[in-house]
Amino acid sequence: MKYTLKTNMKTISSLWNTLKDLNLQGLISGETVEVKIFDLVDQLLTKGKLQEMIETIVVESIDFDELEFAEVVEIIKNFFANIGNQLKGLSQLKAMTQAKKAEQPTPTHSTE
Repeated sequence: MKYTLKTNMKTISSLWNTLKDLNLQGLISGETVEVKIFDLVDQLLTKGKLQEMIETIVVESIDFDELEFAEVVEIIKNFFANIGNQLKGLSQLKAMTQAKKAEQPTPTHSTE
């Protein structure tokens, strides 16, 4: 089953807050994430954080309880892959900007 994912700023902000609640914000920032698996599973399943994440990033209305685990994994994987691809574009732009700065001649000043 294919779902349309939202990657607008409202979605990313909401997801950031959910990830902070789970101490997983490094998934977006690229930092190392240390996880206590029991606490994480408890938050995801019994506290509804997994459902909150899925309902935040999927455009259409879904019946979360009827999703197969593989579908949940696919939704999360595709969302982060999409965000990762967009961030790669930013790093490429930064590299191009730095290369252009390196190509510019250094101004010289005369003391005459």
